[in-house]
Parts: sequence; structure tokens; C-alpha cells
Amino acid sequence: MTTAGDASAYLTIEGDGSYVTNTAGEPLNIALGDSTTGINDEAITTLTAAVDITNNAADASTTTVGLESGNTNLSDATANTGEVTFIVTENGGTLNTDGSNGAIVTFTLTGPNSDGAPQNLDPSATNTASIDITINTVDDDVAGSSASTASELIIVAE
Repeated sequence: MTTAGDASAYLTIEGDGSYVTNTAGEPLNIALGDSTTGINDEAITTLTAAVDITNNAADASTTTVGLESGNTNLSDATANTGEVTFIVTENGGTLNTDGSNGAIVTFTLTGPNSDGAPQNLDPSATNTASIDITINTVDDDVAGSSASTASELIIVAE
């Protein structure tokens, strides 16, 4: 996802600055396990409001925001939803059969609608949705998961 960094844009997308960072003109960078922001092993960790999406429409237009998973082609994307789950591995390697080098990462859209559903952002009411990130590093859960290994999280606004 490319952002312009313009606070007066129709939609503003901002990372929390810790786990999700913004660089103007670049996709949001999500770093869940580097040397400064490590995630506990054999645990389930939730990062609340890691990304905020705000509708700044001057004409009071309601915008529906959802999530999709895919590679680099939108035709590969899953249906627009409010929750996307991936399996990630250390250094992008193959998942160990016991799940010990992986994590299940779930991105959940929260806001004025039910959590985990696409969100309707009305500038005259609640105009912000957030993405919570849950990281499950419990080996048995990871080894038994059928989650996608797609490489991109796509934020869709309609």
C-alpha cells in the first residue's frame, strides 16, 4: 500500500510508529519481530490499533474499508473482508513440521461496525477504523493451521 503522507487526503492511513511505520510514497512497513520489537515465543500477542484508517472526505461521503490478502495481482486477492490471516516464518523459510519457526498473524479491522467486518466510515460520525494484529507463536497452533501464506495485506476502500 502506497501512502502520500498527506493529512488532508481523502483517506489517511497511519501506522502506530512501533510495529507499523510510514515512509511517504512507500508501503506501510510491518515489523513484528525485529531486535527492538520482539514478540514472545509460545504466546498469543495482540497489538491494538497498529494501523488507523481515517475518512477525511470533505463532502461527507461514507467510505467502506475492508481487508484482502493476495500477492502482487489484485485478481489473486481473497474477497473483501474484515479479517485476514497469514502464516509467516522466520526469514521467509519453509515452516518446520512442528511449527517452531512460524507464527499465525491475524489482521482484524475494528471500528463502528462489528469487529472483523468491513467498516463504514462516515465523516459526520465515526470516521476511523483500526487494524489490530494478533500474533500466535504457539507451535502446535502454527503447525495445525491452514492459513494463507500470501505475501500482501491489501486495504480496500470503496
